[in-house]
Amino acid sequence: MKSRMNRKVLTCGGVCTVIFIISLTINILALIFDARREIYILDAESHQRDIMFNNINLTTNIVHTKHKRNTNHQNSFLINEPKKCGNFGAVSSIDPPTILIAVLSSVKNKHKRNAIRKTWAEKAIKNKSIKLIFILGVELEFTEKDQLVIQKESESYRDIIQVDLVDTYKNLTLKSLAMLEWTQTYCDSVRFLVKADDDSFINIPNLIKLLFIHSRESYQKVI
Repeated sequence: MKSRMNRKVLTCGGVCTVIFIISLTINILALIFDARREIYILDAESHQRDIMFNNINLTTNIVHTKHKRNTNHQNSFLINEPKKCGNFGAVSSIDPPTILIAVLSSVKNKHKRNAIRKTWAEKAIKNKSIKLIFILGVELEFTEKDQLVIQKESESYRDIIQVDLVDTYKNLTLKSLAMLEWTQTYCDSVRFLVKADDDSFINIPNLIKLLFIHSRESYQKVI
């Protein structure tokens, strides 16, 4: 009797061991399959990003608001000063400026723009051979009321160039390209283009001295 029970226990133990091994094998294979599938998905996503990068799909890098915005590489300007450097599109009796200072700023940084206007840029504004512009975009959550505030500032100072582009770190390069596009279109006769941020200080007398006394042909357009 005991012998039969022992044989049953041994038989059950063997069967249980086999079942355990099969179950363990299935689980291991499932883990391997899931891992390979995850690697494949990650590799596919990486490959897709590489394709987008190789095609230089700049449009996918532009951050837009919930409103419909311009997606072309040629920028449209929400606020423009086409006659800042003279009569655009016509023969002008006004001499073009020698120096154009383009300050990259954000909509919310009006206090910084006012500080620039009242300090180092004050001499630049009075000097006919120097022109000052502020390059702005739009905020991510931008309302018509915000736009009216910017337009009022533009009417007061006539130095705002607003690009149809959301102000983000990713769009900073595109914002700089918009600055170059505006200069090429509306101020192509300028001799020197100086790019600055709205937290920068420029010593105008030293700048003039640097450009006109120590200038070289290799950087007569852009600093």
